[in-house]
Amino acid sequence: DDARAYSGRGTAYQSKGDHNRAIEDATKAIELNPQDANVYNHRGLIYYYKGDYDHAIEDYAKAISLNSNHIRVYNNRGTIYCAKGDYDRGIAEFNRAVQLNPDFAEAYYNRSVAYKIKGLVDLAIVDLNKAIQLKPNYADVYKKHWQAWLPLKEVRKDAQSNQVTAGNLGRNSTTSFRNANENVPAVNLSERTTTMLIAS
Repeated sequence: DDARAYSGRGTAYQSKGDHNRAIEDATKAIELNPQDANVYNHRGLIYYYKGDYDHAIEDYAKAISLNSNHIRVYNNRGTIYCAKGDYDRGIAEFNRAVQLNPDFAEAYYNRSVAYKIKGLVDLAIVDLNKAIQLKPNYADVYKKHWQAWLPLKEVRKDAQSNQVTAGNLGRNSTTSFRNANENVPAVNLSERTTTMLIAS
């Protein structure tokens, strides 16, 4: 339909970095189908990528008012709150997402990042392991950010003893963890920035 066409073109503009045109098309899709939570989620994503977090939150709130079980919206709103530095509210959003769908790997991963930043290492490890268990094919995504965890002795100890995590991260994971013990200095968690996963 026309709304889907505008959304599709908006996505194309977004992929080119043309946020304003993407928002125009997403807004047109909303005008054509104002009762569809997905179109608000879509525009919220564009606002997120533009860095307009307040407008993104408004769109996510509208989406949830139309569909209170929209797990992707809770996940995405959680990433917004975390981007604004409100990790407690972000965690609450991820909690809601996994309550609605216990197999939603992205929310577990994002919550692990929020826990990590707050210094709640044990909780972070549990969620990271759960995300890997649910989506082993995402291992490269997780591994990309794993270096941020290695400097912490607690994490290194858990990671080396957790064969499920090591196996899913790849054959060289255990070696990487051991090497990190020797070569990586300790750092403050707050100094690390880790990308969260958005659900479109």
